[in-house]
Amino acid sequence: MVSRLDLLDTGGPERAGAKNLHYLLRKRLATEFSLGVLESIAQIDGSVVLDRDSRLLAFGAILRDRQPVDENEEISEGGRTAAAISASHFGNVLMISEGGQLSFYQKAHCVWTM
Repeated sequence: MVSRLDLLDTGGPERAGAKNLHYLLRKRLATEFSLGVLESIAQIDGSVVLDRDSRLLAFGAILRDRQPVDENEEISEGGRTAAAISASHFGNVLMISEGGQLSFYQKAHCVWTM
C-alpha cells in the first residue's frame, strides 16, 4: 500500500534535500521520538505508517488501495476513509479526519469514532 519511494528504508541519493529527515528517522521506534517530532511528522499531509513493533516505516505517504473497485458500487466515503478501510486489512488503523475526529478501523470496519 505504501510506495517504495515513501518508505524510509529505501532512501539513497533521491532522498537529498528536504528528505534528509527520512534518513534521521529510519529504523527508529515511534515511542523513542519526542512529542515535538511526532507532532511534526503527523502534521505532514499523508499517512504515518508503523510496523507491528512501532517502527516508523513512512510518513507523509499516500496509501495506494490494492482492493479492486467494483465499477457499479457507489463510493460514499472520502479518500482518507477509503485508505483507512483498505489499510485496515493489514493492521490496525487510527484515522484523523480533517476536522480532528478520530476513528479506529480493524479488518475493514470502523470500531469506534470520537
